[in-house]
Amino acid sequence: MIEKRKFKRIPVGFQVKYTIGGVSGVAQAIDVSSGGIFINIKETPNVGDKVYLSFILPGTTAREQIKIIGEITRIAKEDEEKKSGIGILFVAVPSAAKKTLEEYINFVDQLESTGIISNFKGNSIIKLE
Repeated sequence: MIEKRKFKRIPVGFQVKYTIGGVSGVAQAIDVSSGGIFINIKETPNVGDKVYLSFILPGTTAREQIKIIGEITRIAKEDEEKKSGIGILFVAVPSAAKKTLEEYINFVDQLESTGIISNFKGNSIIKLE
């Protein structure tokens, strides 16, 4: 299968605060890239809805909290291979947040590709090699 995504996605497990319309909540991020994020939520919004997100990447501080506006591009139902949730395309990302996000993704990608860590889930390193 040919990969259609423009950005490298990495698996994560951090918490994301979101607001979609009048509904706010906290969800778990499943994966993230510099262009979008997939979060696990129980609500069923619509493709095209705007989403206001805020989160702190593992290893960064609260002052580096990332605040992004996104748009729902995909809604996934749970099955044996994946969790239910929504795919969000980032549409408004402050330059400092973009830099922090790209540095985080590159760092994790380098660690995984060199074999220093495996099974990285964003909040913890499960296995050192």
